[in-house]
Amino acid sequence: MARAHSGCEVLEQSFLHLDLPSQRYDGVFANAVLFHVPSQVLPQVLRQLQACLRPERRAVQLQPARRWPGGLER
Repeated sequence: MARAHSGCEVLEQSFLHLDLPSQRYDGVFANAVLFHVPSQVLPQVLRQLQACLRPERRAVQLQPARRWPGGLER
């Protein structure tokens, strides 16, 4: 739907197999999606997300304050 409605490039990937270009994006917005990343690979995923950002850019991650099995705790 994002491709059809936005006309923008859309990447559909698994957090466990990211293939992101280096320093290409101005921002990353994750709305409660990192809950689904297993805790043991979360640091690697966050490093990959950081590497795809241009210098001085930001990532935003929103999530409710809950505990999810195998995911983040807050």
